Amino acid sequence: MQRVRMTFFFKELAALQVTSLSAFIDNLRSAMPDVSEEFPLPMRDDATGVGVFVSSRTALPFPLISFRDPSTGRGIHFQADRFSLTWEFYGEGEEKRYPGFVDLREQFVIAYGKFCTAIGEQMGAIPDVTGAQCLYHNAISEIPGAGLALYLLTGRDDLTAREVIRNRTYAGARVRFPLLGPIESKVSAGVDTPSDDESDLWIKVSSATPESDSSLRDPYDLLDEAHDVLIRHFIQFTPEWLREQWKAQR
Repeated sequence: MQRVRMTFFFKELAALQVTSLSAFIDNLRSAMPDVSEEFPLPMRDDATGVGVFVSSRTALPFPLISFRDPSTGRGIHFQADRFSLTWEFYGEGEEKRYPGFVDLREQFVIAYGKFCTAIGEQMGAIPDVTGAQCLYHNAISEIPGAGLALYLLTGRDDLTAREVIRNRTYAGARVRFPLLGPIESKVSAGVDTPSDDESDLWIKVSSATPESDSSLRDPYDLLDEAHDVLIRHFIQFTPEWLREQWKAQR
C-alpha cells in the first residue's frame, strides 16, 4: 500500500469564506507546514464538464486548500463541497506500514469532526454530507505492468502480455462501472506503469444515498460501504496467488 485517500462530499457551502476558518487553518498550519491553495475542483454534482471563467469583477470561489506534513506524508484537503484526508506509506519502517482501515477511519472521524466544529461555529450548521469516497494506491512489483493491466480487464493470470509490452514504454488500463443498491456506488480502477520495476494499481469507490431515498443515513455508513466495495474489487482485480504471497510476507 502506498497511498490512501478518504473523502466526504457535502452540499456546497456557498457562503464559506477563508477568513471564516482562520483559526482552524492556523491550527493546521502549525502541524502541517506545507500549505497550498488552488482553484477548486469542479463541484461533484456538476455534470456539464464545462470550464468556468472568473472575471475581474467576480469574487473568487473558496479555494482548494491543502495541508501536508512532509515527515509523515499525512495531508488534509478541503474546499466548499468536500473534505479529504490522505496518507502516504512510501519508504521503510513500521511507521510507513499501512495500519488498516479502522485506524485511518478513526483519524478521519477526528479530523472531520474538528472541521465540522469550525464550520458550525461560523455558519451555525454542519455540512450536509451527500457522498463518500475511498481511493487506494498499491505498488505491485510481482507482475509486469502489461500483465497486471490485462488481469484487470480479463481476470486471467495466464497471459504473458509479451506482445503488448514489445517496443512500448508504458502499459495501462482503466475500468469504470456503477453498482446499484440501497447505497449507490461507482467503481473506478486502473493500472499505470511509472517504472520498469513497479506498477501502480489504484481503485476508487464513491458511494452515495440515492436521491429518491429520503431516509437519514449516518455519513460514515457511506464511507464504510465505499471501503467494503473497494476491498471486494481489490480481490477481484488481483490474482489469488499474489494475495497469498503478500499474506506470507507479513
